[in-house]
Amino acid sequence: PRIGCGLDRLQWENVSAMIEEVFEATDIRINVYTL
Repeated sequence: PRIGCGLDRLQWENVSAMIEEVFEATDIRINVYTL
């Protein structure tokens, strides 16, 4: 499962938004892959 969306039962839309907010002011590139 995507980070935070397995046992934690969070919604991916919320987790994704949090990740984007945390890293938007950095030079770090985040890639999410789904298998």
